[in-house]
Parts: sequence; structure tokens; C-alpha cells
Amino acid sequence: MDKREAKAYLRYVRIAPRKVQIVCDLIRGKDAAAAMAILMQTNKSAPFQIFAALNVNAPNFAKQLELAREKEEAGAAGFLTQPVHSPRALDNLARAREALNGYILGGVFPIVSHRNALFLNNEVAGVSVPEEIVARYEGLDREAAEALALELSVKTARDMAPCTDGWYLMTPFRRVGLVARILAQLRERE
Repeated sequence: MDKREAKAYLRYVRIAPRKVQIVCDLIRGKDAAAAMAILMQTNKSAPFQIFAALNVNAPNFAKQLELAREKEEAGAAGFLTQPVHSPRALDNLARAREALNGYILGGVFPIVSHRNALFLNNEVAGVSVPEEIVARYEGLDREAAEALALELSVKTARDMAPCTDGWYLMTPFRRVGLVARILAQLRERE
């Protein structure tokens, strides 16, 4: 896939598959600006909003904000951030809230082990895990690591709340139970 291409998945939405197919066929292969123009002009609407990526972990966040403004001008309704784990990412999220008009959904990715923290920090582009968090996972068994993941994820989501319109949670290694516990704690404290 080309760096400037996007791929979208739509699941569990109550809309006729044929209607979705018709709308998708209209914009398939078009660049973002052309696709948005087509969607705005057609009478074949669907309940879609275009969201774009926002890398709050980028070393040059000013450039990311510039790109985000261009995405808004091209029709993006909001942004999904990379996972937030560091104070720098939270600061950048606050800057984004001030600079952007669209929705911002903060990324919550529960880190489930020391190895997982190292991998995310060293191998996944756009993700930054502070060394102090990596160190906290060292030597923990699965149960203790999940307890730490729960604590850190809930704290991060709460810290992000003033700067976001909501969160989206990524489920690591099919740990659905962990994500359910995170959601339960977030609902408790609302």
C-alpha cells in the first residue's frame, strides 16, 4: 500500500451492505480531497465521517499540527491519536486541542509486559514509551503486569480527558478482559 493510501474497515454498523458498496465504489482510488468532494456532492450518502491520524509522539509536533490543519481543510472531521504514554504526548495533545477544530479521540494502548513495552518503544513507528514505564514492567508476571496496565491505562485516559472528545482503546494480544476492566473503571469514575 502506498504511503498516502488509506484503508478503512467498517463493522457492526446497521446499514445495507449494498449502500456502503455504492458509496465506496464512488471514491475508491481517489485522493482524499477528491473523495471528500465527491462525497459532499453526491446524493448517495452514508453515515461516514473521515478521521485522520495524529502523531502526538512526533519529535517535531509543530509539523504534525501543520499536517493536521491540512487534513481538516481536506475534510477530516477528527483525529485518532497514536497511543499516549508520555507527558510529552499529553502536552502535544493539549496543543492539538487548542489548534484543531475537529474531534480528537485519544489512543489508549494497555502495555501488558516488559517485552511488549520494549517492542512498542523500539519497533513501532509513532509510539513512545518512557523508560520509567518500561522499567516498571521489568520482572512482573502476567497478573501483575495486567494490573499495572489497568492502572496506567485508566490514569492516561483520565489525564487525556480535558483534551479529547473521547478515547479509543486498542486490545493487545486479544486481552479483551483487560480492556473490559479498563472500561469499567473509566465508567465508574465518570
